Amino acid sequence: MAEKDVTDSYLRAIIKRYADHINMHEQKSIAELRELVTAGRPSLVKLSEKHAVPDAAFSFVCSLDTLHVSLPVSFWLTVDDMLELQAGDPLDKARLLCGLFRQLKKPAWLRVVLLESGLQHGLVWLDEKPVRVFDPVNAAEWIAESIDAAMLAYPGPNKVQKSLYEFSPDEYREL
Repeated sequence: MAEKDVTDSYLRAIIKRYADHINMHEQKSIAELRELVTAGRPSLVKLSEKHAVPDAAFSFVCSLDTLHVSLPVSFWLTVDDMLELQAGDPLDKARLLCGLFRQLKKPAWLRVVLLESGLQHGLVWLDEKPVRVFDPVNAAEWIAESIDAAMLAYPGPNKVQKSLYEFSPDEYREL
């Protein structure tokens, strides 16, 4: 067995052993979810100075590698984790983009959707007229008259089956 395969197996065994503990401590309340996209966090302030307009922030987040890891745990990467790894999973990347937009004084929301593939996916939308929507995993941006119309026009490889929830620093909505 290759060294990488042994290392992966070793790490998966550790994660499996402590999965209940990790899952218990990684659960987020609604208030904690909203806090994840709140402006003013030092890492977001620093990033917004480098990427001072929405298009630059979007390009930066799109440039990060997308992680698709299947583990028996649910966890949230911090902004610093993502910067160190130069990567994040689809929800982490959307959360980073939403936080950056908020830092740039944009009315951003993070919407979590279920794709036809069965995967949850994060999209960021600006509450403006018309609505602008961003998919940092597929580097897609599109405009629609409403957020509901935007979900129907999703240009990704799988269509949006349904919207699950969305949040901003001010509000959380089950959909």
